[in-house]
Amino acid sequence: MKKLLGIMVLGLLWCNTSFTESTLPPCQGEDHTQYVNCYGSYVGKDYSEIYNQPGLTADYTGEFGNSPGLSHGKGISKSYVNGEYTNGYVGEFKDDKFNGQGTYTGADGFKYVGEWENDKIHGQGTVTYADGDEYVGEFKDDKFNGQGTYTWADGAKYVGEFKDDLFNGQGTKTWADGAKYVGEWEDGYRHGQGTLTQADGRQYVGGWKDDKLVERNNIKTQIVKKEPKKKTSDDLVKQLKDLNELYESGVLTEEEFVKIKQKLLN
Repeated sequence: MKKLLGIMVLGLLWCNTSFTESTLPPCQGEDHTQYVNCYGSYVGKDYSEIYNQPGLTADYTGEFGNSPGLSHGKGISKSYVNGEYTNGYVGEFKDDKFNGQGTYTGADGFKYVGEWENDKIHGQGTVTYADGDEYVGEFKDDKFNGQGTYTWADGAKYVGEFKDDLFNGQGTKTWADGAKYVGEWEDGYRHGQGTLTQADGRQYVGGWKDDKLVERNNIKTQIVKKEPKKKTSDDLVKQLKDLNELYESGVLTEEEFVKIKQKLLN
């Protein structure tokens, strides 16, 4: 799994959100550390010690609460490391931390829209990565936890349970070529009872351990009828690669592997 956030810091552009609707009065004076129950802004606040990140500063525009100088309510902020823009946030704050609904966007293309708790992604939300991958579901302490759907840019998809960013529990993964596994997972691997159905219809049912089929229950073989087409060298290379993966993962016995390979090469 991809790491969700490198540094939990502030940011984001206005995002068409207007805070002129705030019922709080404008903050008075130039010293933002004294702002209480008002609407105001600051530029270049030093967060390097708070987040243990040298050179980290932030700009903020929004609401302040009962604690002097701390963002509280609706607001926007941009963050910088040594003057270079790194990421942003627009949404709700509590005691200078992300709390409630908010949108975080990183300079690297990472984006999260959803719920926050004490500066951490927590609750329901959606993560989109720069490469096109996406996760929609539940989070706890910055990690995928609970029910969710992870979709890869190539069209592959996993729908099911997560724990600490990994597939855990019941889930279904569909690969881009149409193969599908339905069953149990542990720490990101097929583990427990499950069924693997290949794109051509062959089906393998049994017990899995560390992503390998170790105990066969009732293996069914069903070939989906397709219109015959001329095989290309690229098709053969891909079929042999898929066949080798099935053998190495324990889905096929050596005898089955040799027999199917001979048919492909004939």
